[in-house]
This record gives sequence, structure tokens and C-alpha cells, in this order.
Amino acid sequence: MRYYHLIIVLWPLVCSSQSSLLTQGLKSDYGILWKENISWQQVLAQAKAESKYIFVDCFATWCAPCQLMDNKVYVNYDVGKYFNENFISIKIQVNKTSKDTKSIRAWYQNADLICKQYKVKAYPTYLFFNPNGELIHKEEGYKNVSDFLDIGKEATKPGKKYVDEYLRYDQLVSSYKHGIKDYSTMLYMFNTAVVLGDSFLVRSLLNEYYKYLLTSGDSMVYSKANIEFIATYTRSTKNKMFNLFLKDAHMIDSIMERPGYSKRISDKLIQNTELNRILQPPSSRNDTIEPVWNDLILAIQKKYNLEVARRVVFDAKVKWYGNRLQFNDHSNLLRYMATFIENVVAYGTDTTDLMEDLDLNAFCWEIVFKHSYNETQINTAIKLMEGVVRRFLNRPDCPPDQYFDTYANLLYRVGRVKEAIKWEEQAIKSAIEWKRDFKLEAYYQVLNDMENGRPTWPM
Repeated sequence: MRYYHLIIVLWPLVCSSQSSLLTQGLKSDYGILWKENISWQQVLAQAKAESKYIFVDCFATWCAPCQLMDNKVYVNYDVGKYFNENFISIKIQVNKTSKDTKSIRAWYQNADLICKQYKVKAYPTYLFFNPNGELIHKEEGYKNVSDFLDIGKEATKPGKKYVDEYLRYDQLVSSYKHGIKDYSTMLYMFNTAVVLGDSFLVRSLLNEYYKYLLTSGDSMVYSKANIEFIATYTRSTKNKMFNLFLKDAHMIDSIMERPGYSKRISDKLIQNTELNRILQPPSSRNDTIEPVWNDLILAIQKKYNLEVARRVVFDAKVKWYGNRLQFNDHSNLLRYMATFIENVVAYGTDTTDLMEDLDLNAFCWEIVFKHSYNETQINTAIKLMEGVVRRFLNRPDCPPDQYFDTYANLLYRVGRVKEAIKWEEQAIKSAIEWKRDFKLEAYYQVLNDMENGRPTWPM
């Protein structure tokens, strides 16, 4: 139910003026001293001559976690002391902007080569090289001071070697480019190419593997990985693979271990084929002529059945309103909110889908919490978040603090103060456990407001 993809994780932008100086690689007197106006070849030569390690911070100007590293970690005294003693440290800007200085532009080519060679796919990425210029360690994402120091010390351990997680992938790609096609490894290659952003290889493997599945027997098609691939890359009901999700729905649901999986995929394909025109983003504020929903139901009913038609059109209605939220029309926002809730109540949500839980959280926070004064709507959002929170308590792969925070704020809006405080304390505890320090200031402020009877919602 991906109706309204708000930002899933809203990283705060703090101390922007200080960050802009640091992210341009200017020296700091109290943290890491970044090398400036130096080429990659000069860095490698200097490291070898001085027997020093190399630390490379790959960042993007739009990357909030990168800015947090600048403001909270790189400026730390202990971090600066250790890195200045052991590393030649440089910053590589991976994106290009109109404001880039001459020195940043001079690095464009090397930045592209380094990102490609060492498969930089997330920001920030930290690359560590030994004095001979060999990659020995690689990490990604925001790290607090303690963890970042540990990473630096790990990188300087004698004899440290980097285990290339993409070695097998590189070998398979090389064979593929020489005409050797191993279909048993092609899906692995494809998924890895997607992660690495190799768009040319993605297109080639997508076409190759899809054709293979179309002509292969059931034993190949009916595997969890292949069904997921087919579901992701089938775009229309006109495709032969669409029938899998109609005639073999029970079998596919069983293989995927997700009740209703086939129905959700077939609904999406019917919607893409029959209603694609009305689901296009509006071209202007004046693009507000609402479709005649009953006519659309009748048209789809003729091809399928009334139940499918109602379900598909209702979902399209939610998306149609959601596409017009960009124009800040309050009446449209209220219609979107009411329709979204009505749809969820009527047809439920996919409780096995992490992305759907993220969307539910975004809806409950950005739409209901911030804009609704209807207690029934807020209580419905509370019910939705109860499920999200319950699932995140058992999900080890994603920090749950922001979902606890949403739930707490909704409870507080309807006067359930003790419960709200308990869950806001859980949000704080979770942020500490997951080392998401950048969230704590906001959570502590919310907790203080709750304890003192102040509103936490926009007034």
C-alpha cells in the first residue's frame, strides 16, 4: 500500500554553516585535519613516503548523515588525535553541484574512478588504505565517536587485509561479458548489479533472465527468489507472467509465506494496466478533474469481478489524492486522509512488508498527527501504529525508535498521557541502543513537553 512515500527516515540537518566549511575539506584545529589541494596520486605518494595509512571520506553534499559526521564526529578531539597521527585524511565529494570549487572539480574524475573501483554505493562510505595504497577496510553510514574510533583502530591493525565481498560477482560479470551465461547465478548477478547501480548490466541481465524464466519449466519459476523477481519486474496484465498470480495464487502465497501476496501483485498489475493514466502525477495545480470512480469500477468489473474492481479502484483513489498533496490544498489533504483510512479499514495492510510499515508510519505522522483534529481518525492511526510497533519489536534489522515516537505522540494527542510517556521513553532507549544519537535531542524535548502538559503537535 505504497500510497504516499514520505521520507522514511528524516535525518536532521544541524549546524549547516559549520558543516558547509568542513564538507569542503577545510582544516579543523580540533578534529581531523583534512588534506587540501592535493591529487590522489600525491596522497598515495605521501602515504608511502611517511608510512601512513589513508582515510577517505566519500560524501555527498545532500547527505544528512554525512553532515552529522562533520558536525559530531570528525570535530571530536580524540578522533582528530588518532586520525591525525595515523592517517592522511581526505574528503571526496561524490556528487556534482553548480557551487563546486575549482579544487572539487579537479577531483571529479578520480572521485568517479574511486567510487567505481571500490563500489561505493551509500554515503557516507569510509575507505581505509595501507601505506602501499591497498584497500584494507571499508564501512558505511553514520557512526558515533566511539564506534568511529574503533573502526579507525581496526583499520590500522598490523596485517589487516580487506575481504572483497564482490570478488565472486566481478568474476561472474567478467565471464558473462565474454559470452558465458550461467543462469543459476544470473539472479545473484542481477540483484548485485542493482545494488551497485550498474544500470547497463541491470538492463541486460533483466532481459536475459526474464526471457529464460518465460521458457523454463515450473521447477525454475516456482522458487521464492524467482517469484519475487517476476513480481517486481512484471509491469502489465498483458505479460504472460501475470497469469501466474491469478491461476496459481494459493501456491505462490504458500511459497512466499505471505497470505494475499498474489492478490496484491495482481491488483497492482491490473491498476498499472487499466488505470495508469489517472495515476500519473498531475502536471499542474489545475489538474484536478476527479475521475468518475464508479465508471472505472464497472469497466474493470467486466474483465475481472466486482470485488477486484472495487479494491483496485479504491486504492487508485487514494493514490490520486496523494499525488495532489504537493499543491498544499488543505481540502484535498483531508480527502486523502479520510480515503486512506477508509481503504485501510476496508482492505487491511500487508503486515509482512517492511516498506508498508514505513509508509503507515509516515502517513500517521505527517498526515494524521500533524493535520487531523478528528479523534476517530487519530484513534484509527493509533490502531495502525499498534501493529507497526508490535512488528518492529520483533524486527532485528531496523531501528524502531521513530515508530515508538509516532505512536507516543498519537497517544498523547488523545490524552493517553501515561502510555505516551512510556513509549517516548522507549523511543529514547531504542535510539541509545541503536546509537542514533542524532535523534535524542528531539525525543527528550517531546518527553519534556509530555511531562509538563505542553502540546507536541503543530499549533
